[in-house]
Amino acid sequence: MKKLPIGDEAPKTFDEACEILKNSLEPDDISYLEEHGANSVHFTFGMWMRNNWGLWKKDSPLGNYFRSIGLGHADDMSGCILDFLDEYVHGREYDLNKSIKKYRDYWMKKNIDPLTQEELV
Repeated sequence: MKKLPIGDEAPKTFDEACEILKNSLEPDDISYLEEHGANSVHFTFGMWMRNNWGLWKKDSPLGNYFRSIGLGHADDMSGCILDFLDEYVHGREYDLNKSIKKYRDYWMKKNIDPLTQEELV
């Protein structure tokens, strides 16, 4: 993968993150993702995104973007981006709302607010 922006240069929105990644993928990256799926990089590249694009921070632009659409956990934020990558490398349309629903439903079934990560009363 080509060098990705970090810090102040990190993407500020989901669409910006996806464009950066589409333009950064090398043929070997695409082959790997096609064969193994994007979820296989949750603990490697996913962690890199969470740490370097500030998804754990309360004041990062990309984290704030995801919080504005109802996701509060950094794993869910990076998960949406990985879901996009999986669809992209397989030539399928991606529906962000479907991913948001998937992650929100996961937390709601555990009686946890998907945005605040607090137990629902």
